[in-house]
Formats: sequence, structure tokens, C-alpha cells
Amino acid sequence: MFESIIVRRHAHGQQVVDQGLLAETLLFYNNVHVVADRGILIQLAQTIGQENLIRLLKQKYVNLTYISENLATMTNNENGVEVHRFISFHAGSQKKVRLSPREEIEELMERTFGRSRETRTFVRNLSDLISAKKNTKYWTPNNEGIAKVAEADLAKPWIC
Repeated sequence: MFESIIVRRHAHGQQVVDQGLLAETLLFYNNVHVVADRGILIQLAQTIGQENLIRLLKQKYVNLTYISENLATMTNNENGVEVHRFISFHAGSQKKVRLSPREEIEELMERTFGRSRETRTFVRNLSDLISAKKNTKYWTPNNEGIAKVAEADLAKPWIC
């Protein structure tokens, strides 16, 4: 058995996480950590089911970190020249500009599964079992964010 693995978004389009890959990963690794954005969190809850996701987290088969920000490449046209930049952005809400991770997850799940007692219970249980981070504040030197580090990498001559 292997020690640890991180699973994150690995596909484009409708399927953002492969449930078969997750199942195989659970068989071969002691520590499975899922880094989930909005799409992965919704897809996991839909495909493996809310109860199964909570069970995996409670029994420590899986750890999950929810990332509320998204990474993208933004293209602007400046004087007829396309300029590309790496950005980190946060999806807003109709309720208020900034949501806490729990509020964001609650809104996501209500849109997906409907507003119900079961959805609120799922969100409460899920929020208690996962951690939430922002791309702009973690996982980079000096907490400068992934988008800034990626831009700095492009300036290095050995990258291009």
C-alpha cells in the first residue's frame, strides 16, 4: 500500500472527477486527500451520494479541502494585442458579495439538491468535516497566491 495521494480536478467538461479513479485510490493509498472546487464538490455529492461522502470523511478514508476560488487565464485586448494573465477569482452570490465557505457550500448544494432539511443537514455535516482554503493565501511562498507565482515563473528564461 502507498502512503498518500492528492486528488484534484483532472478532466474538462461534464466529468471533473473520475469516481473509478477515486475508488482505486482508496484501495491503494492510506491517505487520500481531495482538493475540491465547486464542480468537484457537487459531482462527488451527486455521484457517490451525500451519505457516502459523509461516511468517507467521518471514517477518515478521505480528507477534503474545499477551494472557494477558481484559477483561470484572462485574455485582454490591449491596442490590438492579446495579453494573457493568470487570475484567481471568486464566484459571487445573489445574497451577498462575500460568502463564508459554509455559506458558499450551502448555496451550491441548495441549487443542486433543492432547499430542504436534508440538504441543510448534509451541509452542516460536510462543513464540520472538511477544511476550506483560498488559492490566494495558501500553498505558495510568502502567501502570494498561485496566480502570482505562475506569472513569476513565466519570467524565468528556462520556462519559455
